[in-house]
Amino acid sequence: MEEPIAMADGDYVIEHDGGWCRLYEWVDGEVPDRADVSATDWLAAQMGRIHSLDWNGSAHVEPDVVPFYHRVDLDWPALVDAAERAEVSWASTLRWLVPRLCELTDLVNGAPTGE
Repeated sequence: MEEPIAMADGDYVIEHDGGWCRLYEWVDGEVPDRADVSATDWLAAQMGRIHSLDWNGSAHVEPDVVPFYHRVDLDWPALVDAAERAEVSWASTLRWLVPRLCELTDLVNGAPTGE
């Protein structure tokens, strides 16, 4: 069975947006077909929900700022290229947004974290 991840206070569940969440280290599954818009939308919503939790590590370690949740490490033009190669319908919209996404990436990565 997959191992749940404890919060810094030892709890394993957290209330968020009117629901309860429990985070696991890893759960096996299948990668959805990217052409399946409803599955992709659902997965994106779940990923957004997980990231909004800003899970504070384990009860067994001192909580640190987790860079994954506070830094953007993404090559937007390369993502557009991959989207175009996959012939997804939103690739052209993403290409149009790249300048703004790069600007926002710089803004997020320039913000202080921690204390």
